[in-house]
Amino acid sequence: MKPINSLFALAVFVLLPVLMLSSLIGQTAHEILGLVVLLLGLCQLVVHRHDIHSPTGAKTRAAFFSRLLCWFLVGYLVLTGVTGILLSESLFHIAVPAAVSTAAARIHLCLVHWGLVLIGLHMGLHLPALLTAVSRRSKPAAKTMLLGAAMLAAYGAYFFIRQGLYRYLLLTATVYEPDAATNLSVQLLGYLATMVLFALVSFLLSGRKAWEALRP
Repeated sequence: MKPINSLFALAVFVLLPVLMLSSLIGQTAHEILGLVVLLLGLCQLVVHRHDIHSPTGAKTRAAFFSRLLCWFLVGYLVLTGVTGILLSESLFHIAVPAAVSTAAARIHLCLVHWGLVLIGLHMGLHLPALLTAVSRRSKPAAKTMLLGAAMLAAYGAYFFIRQGLYRYLLLTATVYEPDAATNLSVQLLGYLATMVLFALVSFLLSGRKAWEALRP
């Protein structure tokens, strides 16, 4: 994968958990950051466009998974952007019927949580390249990096279940209700850990090439 694409993926990966905490950064900053993430995501897909329409995309399991994931990301970015604009209170002021606003809020809430899954899975496709870059300097450092990611992913699994994030993915929760006993810094870490969890799932699904960077 191209280095610029990995940088786009890393930027979206880091910014998305911050975007989830609108109460921490404020509504205006939330909308601005949302546009930044949307543009970064679209730029990433433009650079990565060969995986979307390449006729050779289905020849290997990893290539097919990458191609399918890119299509899901296209839908995620478009729908998140549209619903976000409809719900905007600072940058855009679009008068919409109450029923449309309610539907947009439900869909947007579902989508932003699916973003944790999709962006995490996509980041996992870039993990072999990142591990290769680190292992060229120090293979023990690359192994330590992967071990740290595994530990963070374990916490991500706990956070995913403890916070009931699956309820938002399945649209069974229509109002954002974070655990009041969990402070914002812990929520931020939890969202990041959840994305790391899905990144490792994607990494493991990518096949043998995922482990080449760690060979002696």
